[in-house]
Amino acid sequence: MIVDSSHRGWLVVTVVLTVLASAAYVVAGRSTVGGVTGGRGAGLVFGILAAAVMALEGFLAVRKRWPAWRLGRASTWMRGHLWLGLLVVPLVLFHAGFRTGGIISTWLLLLFAAVTASGIFGTVLQQFLPRMMTSQVEMETIYEQIPHIVAQLREEADQCVKKAGDAHLGRFLEEELDPFLASRGRLGRLSDRGRAEAVFAQLRSLVAAEHHETLEDLAHICEERRQLALQTRLHHWLHGWVLVHVPLSYGLLILVAAHAVITLLY
Repeated sequence: MIVDSSHRGWLVVTVVLTVLASAAYVVAGRSTVGGVTGGRGAGLVFGILAAAVMALEGFLAVRKRWPAWRLGRASTWMRGHLWLGLLVVPLVLFHAGFRTGGIISTWLLLLFAAVTASGIFGTVLQQFLPRMMTSQVEMETIYEQIPHIVAQLREEADQCVKKAGDAHLGRFLEEELDPFLASRGRLGRLSDRGRAEAVFAQLRSLVAAEHHETLEDLAHICEERRQLALQTRLHHWLHGWVLVHVPLSYGLLILVAAHAVITLLY
């Protein structure tokens, strides 16, 4: 999700609500003996508001699972998830009175910090990784097709070398090229463009001139494999943070519910 001008309204609302909540916290702190605490008065209200916003944010997962539901656009939910998530930060701090409290409260704050940090990290990645992928991966393809394309590259390289019938190329294919293609594109000298160029320059001096065109084809295959490897790494960075953020978020919701029950009962 790219943060652009379409987020301006959410930004304004978040800032206004944060200012209002801050003013309410200051007023409550001055009028309450001992300051704001989470179990009563304004602190309790802040806690209820924070829990309600967290529950609303958790509903995003439901919206993704059933996209056919007419509950607004997915893009609107994503924007709301981002900015409401930021709004929860001051609400939680005001609820806690900027204190950690007991064991459960401390763990709750730590988990909340981890969820917030992972969400911000993922949002930052989404701002520049797609552009990096577009600019640096000229041969970008559908991610799910990468294993199939790699298999095609291995077959193409094998056919090129067999057709050439050169011993140097045969040994190169067996010892370096095929292991590189079969790996994640990060194995050996061929994983680096500069070192790969040196390898092919050396091979060019060893094989007959009639095989130089084959070398160019093999060099092109290597370059495509390097770009596919880069696309894979960027894709993992772009989407891998969700594997941390989502479980932590569910854990946070469970702990918030437990915290609320304990607070009400005791």
